[in-house]
Amino acid sequence: MNYFYHGCQPHPYWVNTSGNSILGELLRHSPEQVLDKFETILQGGSIVTRVREDFIYSEIYKNENALYTMLVTTGYLTTKRVIDDDLGQQAELILPNRELRSLFRIEVLDRYHSDRMGLEVEALMRAFAAGDLATIRDGLSQYLEVLTSSFDAQKGKEAFYHGFVLWLTATLTGDYRIRSNRESGYGRYDVAAFPREPGGSGILIECKHAESAESLTAKAQEALRQMAERDYDAEFRAQGVERVLHYGIAFCGKQVQVEMA
Repeated sequence: MNYFYHGCQPHPYWVNTSGNSILGELLRHSPEQVLDKFETILQGGSIVTRVREDFIYSEIYKNENALYTMLVTTGYLTTKRVIDDDLGQQAELILPNRELRSLFRIEVLDRYHSDRMGLEVEALMRAFAAGDLATIRDGLSQYLEVLTSSFDAQKGKEAFYHGFVLWLTATLTGDYRIRSNRESGYGRYDVAAFPREPGGSGILIECKHAESAESLTAKAQEALRQMAERDYDAEFRAQGVERVLHYGIAFCGKQVQVEMA
């Protein structure tokens, strides 16, 4: 009825017919490996897991299988196929439609939201699409200051910052196809965003870890040179994307420097 009432324009009507606080609560308390899997399904992939009929709600925060079973039971995920193995059956789970993908994207981003930040994630990522270097620098600095600890940033160095940037790009999935750690040209880029609409600009992001604040600019420029020398634009050209915005981002603890080409 909402679809017809609004001139047959598709919008996420179903997700607004009831509260989705339980999904947000589950995602906010989920460990990193669960969120990594949700990032996969947000990009159109799937999760392979065991769906149990005998789960109890107290297990949801402790057992991944119970969490996925609850999401299937409540309609947030659906079964693509059932796989037989030596231990029984596993289910390949996917998001049922674009409506649920939109909801998951919002809830995932909410995990990173804080009242202390003056810039929403969506506005920050729009700055990437628009080439607004000043907003990108300010926004990344805000999020690093509020959301990360120095200990977290030291654990994985470039891997940590790569994951940090990748999660932020989730807000772009409506207009872009996000890819991470894929081969292109003569190497592997960190994060790439391919426009869904013909004629749109692509986005290429390379992250570097700097040993000191003084070397941030040099490291960001090194990232730009790496993208050019290894021809990371090759995959964009193969898909007919003529213009690509290149961002070299260097991190040192909670400090960041962004260079653009």
